Amino acid sequence: MNSDHGKSKALRLSRGEWLALHQNPEVVTASSVPIIMGYNRFCTPLRLWARYRGIEPWPDETLPMMIGTATQEVHAKVYEKATGRPTKTLPQTHVYRHPDATWLYATPDAEAMGDDGPVVVEFKHHSASRADEWDDGIPIDVQAQLVSQMACMVRTRGSASALLNKFGWYHRWADLDVATAKEWIPIMLERCEDFLRMVREGVEPPAEWCDRDVLKRIHPQEQPGLIKHLDAPEWDVTFERFEKLKADISVRERELKEIDATIKQEFGDAEELWTAGQRHYTFKSHTVSPGLCPHCKGLVRPGRIDRVLRKKGGAN
Repeated sequence: MNSDHGKSKALRLSRGEWLALHQNPEVVTASSVPIIMGYNRFCTPLRLWARYRGIEPWPDETLPMMIGTATQEVHAKVYEKATGRPTKTLPQTHVYRHPDATWLYATPDAEAMGDDGPVVVEFKHHSASRADEWDDGIPIDVQAQLVSQMACMVRTRGSASALLNKFGWYHRWADLDVATAKEWIPIMLERCEDFLRMVREGVEPPAEWCDRDVLKRIHPQEQPGLIKHLDAPEWDVTFERFEKLKADISVRERELKEIDATIKQEFGDAEELWTAGQRHYTFKSHTVSPGLCPHCKGLVRPGRIDRVLRKKGGAN
């Protein structure tokens, strides 16, 4: 059933219908727009395309996503206190469809009442790895999601709010420039239409769609059919070699853990050092008895060792 909401209408869905909508290959949701635009840090347009085509499974809900959902009411209160705007959260399974591009849907987090009218509000919950991005305003991927929500709700004003955890919790918020949003909407709609066409026709989106800085951060995960299609030089590697390197690293990590366990058993809590190609051990604080270590037998007297011991050659 629909409910009036200004110029837009909210579609009330069940949780199952809401999930199915987000995986529908004929639909784009606001959360997918940053991916299609090439701004998402963890997913490329090609990977999203593969999910729509059934090549790769859709991911499960992550812990940060669950925390963000569970804390929306608290976040709304924080935002309202910081901005002075009356703010109400919107039902999490109510979606808004674009009046013209009927394939575009959005589930905004909240709506506030500003001095110039309603404001669409997007809430984010970020750890230290992304906290600094909010120092200069709204991060580009959040802007892309917010613009699509504004388009679906037929709103001209949008705002983003973030609860950040970097050596403790703090809050950041910023409004999206009205002119920027107006400029973005036609570009966003054109890109999303191209993406849906590629999904229908089985044509892979090009690597050039990705922001270069984003592309360098993303590592394809266990999909041999995808790696070969990324034409950027940094992806010029075969799946077989990629898997071999991962296996070699895994073996080395196990060997290092075994060596570390042996060192701790023989010497106690020690830090490993490398100097001029030779391995040394720095003992933080440990009582050593003669004969405890076969390499140092006869060279170490009982007492507390705080100096560097060479594996071969004795004490300094």
